[in-house]
Amino acid sequence: MKRLFSFLLSILICINLTACGGIFVAESTEQESVITEFAALNDIEEGRPNIYLIVKVVSSSYWQSIAKAVKSAAITEGCNVFWAGTDNDSDWKGQKVLIEEAIEKGADAIILAPNDSVKLVKSIKEAKKQDIPVVLVDTIVNTDKFDACFMTENILAGKSAAEEMVNQLKEKGHTEDEEVYIGIMPGNSSSQTVNERLAGFYQYWVENAPKKWKICDDILEWDNDASTGAKKVEIFLENNKDIVGLFATNNGPTQAIAKAVSNKERKDIVLVGFDFSDEIKSLIIDSDYTASSVVQRQFDMGYKAVVTAKDMLAGNTPSQKYYDTGIVVINNSNYQNEDIQQMLSYY
Repeated sequence: MKRLFSFLLSILICINLTACGGIFVAESTEQESVITEFAALNDIEEGRPNIYLIVKVVSSSYWQSIAKAVKSAAITEGCNVFWAGTDNDSDWKGQKVLIEEAIEKGADAIILAPNDSVKLVKSIKEAKKQDIPVVLVDTIVNTDKFDACFMTENILAGKSAAEEMVNQLKEKGHTEDEEVYIGIMPGNSSSQTVNERLAGFYQYWVENAPKKWKICDDILEWDNDASTGAKKVEIFLENNKDIVGLFATNNGPTQAIAKAVSNKERKDIVLVGFDFSDEIKSLIIDSDYTASSVVQRQFDMGYKAVVTAKDMLAGNTPSQKYYDTGIVVINNSNYQNEDIQQMLSYY
């Protein structure tokens, strides 16, 4: 059984957790690498820079929205863009192959959303040896051998998620003297993005949640499939009647917890997740449920990554290495706000 403490050990968190009986946890297994071929995102014209976009999961609505942003920027900036990716967000080997292919195909610049913050460092360094600008989106890596990174400030985002969980539990009527338990489904544990969000969530929870409100130290492990993930969550809830809240760290796990709560019509559960899939949207707009999502500005990530890559190819150096593109917490009370709707229109 995988324990949450060991899951977070890499980010040096030491907090008081409580065990919950009967937690269903999957054993992690390495999946076969499945990658897509590079495909053009826009009309290709001779004489323009060729930028290669490598995402985590091609079929994900989140990554498709980033591809949409990259395409929009490519048209404006006058670039050719080709994109490819894997079918699960832990497949670093597939991304390694794609980076090698991009180099071989003569990429002028690479935009990468790394599936692993450590194991892809060597591949990134190899691209830089070839004088190819490397711009990261969404996830950072454990090296400074890249040119710029557009991403969410994930520790802050995790804190915002925890704050929303605490506030929504109180709105639901839970008191400080009541014993409250919540469960967590994290994403890929090799992603620094996931680890930082967990770190932020726990930091806020320990400092601000009532003392009797507990987080189970066993975790529901994500295996890159929302449907099977939902079944695990359903078993989790069946075996743990005292769970009143669920938190997920990114798009796939959020889809899973939303599916499970919807399938079982668990209107007593407070959900807080990330991004804006159809699954979480359906619960947010239904006032019978209590659901919130920390929505990233991934359109800005993709668009600004292209602008930066094009600017570098013109001989300019980015003014900074890290760019926080920001977040918005969306729930039933603010979903219809004009600024929220305008932001969501990009996705």
